[in-house]
Amino acid sequence: MTSGSSLPQVVDSHLHLWELERFKYEWPRPNEENIIYRDFTPSDYQDEMANTPITGAVFIEVNETIEELEWVLGLTQNFPFIKGVVGYTDITSPTFQEQIIHLKNNSKFVGLRKIWGEPDWIQGDDVITGMKVLERHNLTFDLLVKTREQYEAAKQFLKRVPKNLKIVLDHLGKPNAVTGAEQWWFDDIIIMASYPNVHCKLSGMVTEGNLTSWKESDFTLHVKHVLDTFGVDRVMFGSDWPVCKMAHADLPMVYQLLNNLLSELSENEKRKVFYDNAVKFYNLEMD
Repeated sequence: MTSGSSLPQVVDSHLHLWELERFKYEWPRPNEENIIYRDFTPSDYQDEMANTPITGAVFIEVNETIEELEWVLGLTQNFPFIKGVVGYTDITSPTFQEQIIHLKNNSKFVGLRKIWGEPDWIQGDDVITGMKVLERHNLTFDLLVKTREQYEAAKQFLKRVPKNLKIVLDHLGKPNAVTGAEQWWFDDIIIMASYPNVHCKLSGMVTEGNLTSWKESDFTLHVKHVLDTFGVDRVMFGSDWPVCKMAHADLPMVYQLLNNLLSELSENEKRKVFYDNAVKFYNLEMD
């Protein structure tokens, strides 16, 4: 992999951490994801971070419990490189707003994500009400979609949520990098990018490719399409560490992959993608 110029500061907008004995995780599983079926701690991340220009990262939920959210908020005291925490607490709960007010006592709490399968969830009136609460409190929502059915539901969702709610589409919307994305992905990305409040993470690419033989050119067309539609002010770098290890990629490799793919951008544009946009989107307090 060829090297590109390095930036003075980088924020990783998509970091996972887990301790398998701490919570009951639906994923990763011991048989299908053996390579990542072990604990991944902040110290593990720091070891790899030392070989990159990354100076801060945003944790993204795995366990979908308020207990996980509070655990990681606690970790930020000893690991200040965790600049933001995106967790989950029940958006549909009658006490949701009270929980949000409590969580906001910690400035590292920046938003929520929910891994949803069935389209019914994201179209529920109680979910839309919860999104209004997030918007009122200047919090964010990470939107994870992959299937065409999920995209259809997400497009209806975007019509109903507050126009000032900051939403970020995770992992380029997970286009298939083995066979290449189908035309509907290209079309739906254009629709999602038409909403000024929707942003997109340039993350999670290697695990959508061939896990043992992916190459840089597998992602060129997808990254170009996202850049062309969202623009340089609404995209951000994310490593998806340690999930990237399923594709035998460590933190320096996924950073360098995107740096190479963005080689035609100016240094100022790269700074937006690798630093400014994540800081602004998540309201991060940087040193």
